[in-house]
Amino acid sequence: MTDIEILESTYFDKCTIKRKVKAKNENTGVTETKEVIIVEDVKCALSKKDTPVMTSDGVGKLAFSHLLFLNPNIDIQEGDTVEVTVMGKISIYLTSKPFFYSSHSETLLSYKERV
Repeated sequence: MTDIEILESTYFDKCTIKRKVKAKNENTGVTETKEVIIVEDVKCALSKKDTPVMTSDGVGKLAFSHLLFLNPNIDIQEGDTVEVTVMGKISIYLTSKPFFYSSHSETLLSYKERV
């Protein structure tokens, strides 16, 4: 097994990656933006990291961020929309710029909505 396959064997979540692309409407001749599916039902791992934050009024609160782990060969780009299914629940995120390793990629996510 490769490093990629070993890590993927620990991924129990699934995701669908969508991207906005510009395409010319053949009927109107107008260039429109539409969302297309790049990959669907890809194995992934969603992680949550808690970060203590101090507000301007001196009150502490807990913020958290999400991190998506994927096969490094999956086409994911900054600004993509990712629908992640964890234990049957779907959440939608916007991606930051992914960081690629030889065994996996890591992408910080911004929460968009829960379906």
